[in-house]
Amino acid sequence: TTIDNHQASETGTISRIVRSGIGVSFLTFLGYIGFIGRDVLLGRMFGLGDELDALFSAMLLPMFLVTILSIPLGTALIPLFIEKIQNESLASFRKYVSGVGFYIMSFIATFCIIIIIISPVLNSIIGINYSEDKIHLLTKYMLWVLPILLLSGIVILGNVILNSYNKFSKPAIAQIVVPVFAIATLLIRSEERRVGKECRSRWSPYH
Repeated sequence: TTIDNHQASETGTISRIVRSGIGVSFLTFLGYIGFIGRDVLLGRMFGLGDELDALFSAMLLPMFLVTILSIPLGTALIPLFIEKIQNESLASFRKYVSGVGFYIMSFIATFCIIIIIISPVLNSIIGINYSEDKIHLLTKYMLWVLPILLLSGIVILGNVILNSYNKFSKPAIAQIVVPVFAIATLLIRSEERRVGKECRSRWSPYH
């Protein structure tokens, strides 16, 4: 009976893991679809001109660093967090999380400062065929998107904590919120621009 109960427990655990894996994969897929929709909407609103080129170019390095630094770091921290949760008190775990968070943010902030310092060289390499005005746009947009790299540390730390507590679906749901919020903002701004154009056209002395 004990063996049967143990096997039933293992079967239930495996079943929950499979269901969670399928759910997370589906939510991640929806998130990527949302990001594609955001990029298509950006192209339709602003056209495939210098501004959009400069924006996507400015996002290359921060997104690359998020991929090679923040995401692997989060994966490496999950076993450590699980061990702390199982073997230490909640107060001790919170103190540990605070310390890890401080070091992560300090590490990423250092990278952001380095990028700002060497941005003239980086931007001349990234935009090797860009005009001077386009390089200026690239530099401006890179300063706008660097907070994404900085905030990725907080996001990754939150995801690690949720995954350590077996809350796998919540980080995936949060991924969907980002493109949905971005698309909603773009649609609102698009409507504001349309209304603004109509008002300027209507009240123009040359109308």
